[in-house]
Amino acid sequence: MPPEPVHQYTNFRHLLWWLVGGLLLLEGFSIFASDFVRDKTDAWLAERGLDFHADYFRVSLLDLSVLAVGVRASNREGRGFAAREVTLDYSWWQLLRGRAHLPRASVSGAYMDLQSVPGEKYREWEVGGWDLGEVKRRDRDFKMGIGWARIRDSELCYRHRPVWPTATCAYVGDAKIEDFLLGLWRKGDVPLKVNIAAADIQLEELLAREKIRHITILLWRICT
Repeated sequence: MPPEPVHQYTNFRHLLWWLVGGLLLLEGFSIFASDFVRDKTDAWLAERGLDFHADYFRVSLLDLSVLAVGVRASNREGRGFAAREVTLDYSWWQLLRGRAHLPRASVSGAYMDLQSVPGEKYREWEVGGWDLGEVKRRDRDFKMGIGWARIRDSELCYRHRPVWPTATCAYVGDAKIEDFLLGLWRKGDVPLKVNIAAADIQLEELLAREKIRHITILLWRICT
């Protein structure tokens, strides 16, 4: 019978090997999940007329987070959205509760096109290259919350067609948002009601300009 210290050391080695094996197995599942989510995202956007590409796409099952680098999506006319880096942190607790709530999210180097055109009854919108006028209307009751979010070095360009010959863009240098809430609601053949709220927003730089001519229209700098 081996001495007690040797027996304890053997048990520790077995536990260590089980831990290493578990981490390797989790890493394998994370690689599979990354490919699965990336393919699903690509297919979902393709159905909506958008060509999707990401230089790097990673899903971590350990902390249930998503990291995407070099994200680009565009329609046939070249309108769409892009981001230098996107980080989304979820949690197993929120997943088990079935809630669409992200504890943390950050976006840097983002760009998005937004435009609207006159429709039969209401204006029809295109968001990030996705033509919402082609979407079949159905009842919606969706809410998504983000505990803490940060947007850096990003731009949103909107064109009110056919009145505006070019788009007007809003540039955000750095924005920190707490308790963000997005709500989508519709019942019957009515426009989609969008509710956006936040407990606190801190802006360091906000710039508006005309997209094509690059003429500065308004510059606000808010020191926090």
